[in-house]
Amino acid sequence: EACEWTARVLSPENLAYLKALPLKRTENREQRTESDSCILTSDFCIVHSSPSDPEKWIYITSIEDAIGEFEFFDEDVCFVGHSHVPITFTKTDKGYGIIQNSEFRIQNSVKYIINVGSVGQPRDFDSRASYGLYDTGKREIKIIRVEYDIESTQTKILNAGLPPFLAYRLEEGR
Repeated sequence: EACEWTARVLSPENLAYLKALPLKRTENREQRTESDSCILTSDFCIVHSSPSDPEKWIYITSIEDAIGEFEFFDEDVCFVGHSHVPITFTKTDKGYGIIQNSEFRIQNSVKYIINVGSVGQPRDFDSRASYGLYDTGKREIKIIRVEYDIESTQTKILNAGLPPFLAYRLEEGR
């Protein structure tokens, strides 16, 4: 019902814009350090669901899900979404891991799959909005949680005629 509602309210221009977006986007940047003695490279890709098959809407919610996905991007970092659960998976020459910290620095010789969570519908049982900031110069990630007016948001969802569970689940972050 939410998809049908969205299709009804999107303008033709907005629909065309969304259709034109790539399923996967890659960024490669080089920056000189303050001393100008070396160049830092920041390589990352962004994909809504998974780097292996973006159009299939795969969820990456566990280390088992992540392991195979590391083979489908060459960059240091792959930002993903879709599950709405903030979590970071790593791959090193020693194996795979999960980063629990909400702030960390991108390390050389480590690959990352980072889900920064969701501003609209957090699903990790924390009702606060979740988003990430990536400082490409310092190679630092911060996952940030913020309070928002859930009650007002619920009222807008219900007034739009959307299913009530979409409004009520916001309180629980699920």
